[in-house]
Amino acid sequence: MSEKKIPTILSLILLVAAAIAGVFLISRPRIFSSRADITCEPVNFKITNVTDKSFVVSWSTQKDCSTSLNLTQPTSRLINDLRDDQSGVSRSTHYYQVSNLSPETNYQFEIFSGGETYLDSSYSAQTAPIPQSPIPIANLAWGKVLDEQESPLPDTIVYLDIPGAAQLSSLTSQQGVWIVSLANSFDAIYSDWFSPPLDTVEHITIDAGTLGQISLTGNTDFNNPVPDIIFSITNPPVLPLEGEREPVNSGNLPPQTGPEDPQIQFSLENPKEGETIKTLSPEFFGTAPKDAVLEITLESPQTFNAEVEPSTTGDWSWTPPDDLTPGEHTLTVKSTNPLTGLSEIITRSFYVYAADENDPAFESSSSATISPTLAPTTVPTSTPTVAPSPTATPTGTLVPTVILTSTPTTAARSVNPATDSGIPSPGTTFPTFLTLFFGLILFSTGVVFVLK
Repeated sequence: MSEKKIPTILSLILLVAAAIAGVFLISRPRIFSSRADITCEPVNFKITNVTDKSFVVSWSTQKDCSTSLNLTQPTSRLINDLRDDQSGVSRSTHYYQVSNLSPETNYQFEIFSGGETYLDSSYSAQTAPIPQSPIPIANLAWGKVLDEQESPLPDTIVYLDIPGAAQLSSLTSQQGVWIVSLANSFDAIYSDWFSPPLDTVEHITIDAGTLGQISLTGNTDFNNPVPDIIFSITNPPVLPLEGEREPVNSGNLPPQTGPEDPQIQFSLENPKEGETIKTLSPEFFGTAPKDAVLEITLESPQTFNAEVEPSTTGDWSWTPPDDLTPGEHTLTVKSTNPLTGLSEIITRSFYVYAADENDPAFESSSSATISPTLAPTTVPTSTPTVAPSPTATPTGTLVPTVILTSTPTTAARSVNPATDSGIPSPGTTFPTFLTLFFGLILFSTGVVFVLK
């Protein structure tokens, strides 16, 4: 009999193990897309423009794909492409600026592309420490990318590699313009600001997504501006490496002085994330580059939209035209560089508590606490003062007064012993031992039947 039962027991064990393994495998997230369709898998993945509070994540795909980037550690936050107010736009170059970060912090993320989730050990970035030296004098590298018909080539990613500097990048605007602020760049080991050297060979890579990728060699002396780059796979352009700078037609190019003051950074000073504001008409303010355009969206029961410009000193502020309702609100401020068309977005959630609703409630709670204390003190003091002139009769008169005074006191005290003596019992042990007894009997019976 035992020989027939051993395979049955083993099969039950294997069946349970297979079920557990199946549930585990099914519940695991899909890490990579199937080999049948890899066209939305990120390629040419790079992390650039690393500072103490931001970095850029960029890549390309083999076809136009809808993508988004999700920070997973140490905080969770969904990031949209720098060109989008929301995810869902399909393209073959993807450029994400991750801002409002902490210095010297490692951030991990995952990529959503074409309906798939992509994870990789390289999907992480470390922010730089806060630089100890002042920001260098404004210095730019910029130019234009054109197609073979010499028309602007927008939405291409330009990577700039200068010896001694961390890798930099930019995204071309609708006019084909790209611009890199060297004043805000870090050295290769992220220890301090980077000071661009003169007459040094540099490398420029243009990633145009489905159009392909080209690489060029240039010189730091020709960065302001870089001569027009004609994107061509079959006939790659050549940049000057030495000699006199050739005259450049700057009719459609940015001014060589740069689009913004590098000392002024885009920021949202008020409100802070999760802040509680005790006014229905708050003022929001921050800083931005002088020529930037700020688009403000306040999501409340009523949505407010506004457009403001910073002052000549880079300060900006805005107050909603109507009072806000108590509760949670979300403020989004988008700063757009008019020269390049690139944007930076800051979103904050905050809470509004009306002072005229909360403060009286707090005062009412305080007065209610004081009243029962003062009432028994006042009654017995005034009663014996008026009543002593009669001899025996006042004693009978004082009885109800004493009863009224002592009643709340006795009632209040009578609660305490009732609470201590009335703590509910957690139960008896008899059912527990009874259940354990029958369980042992059933277990023993099963062992006997198995061993027979």
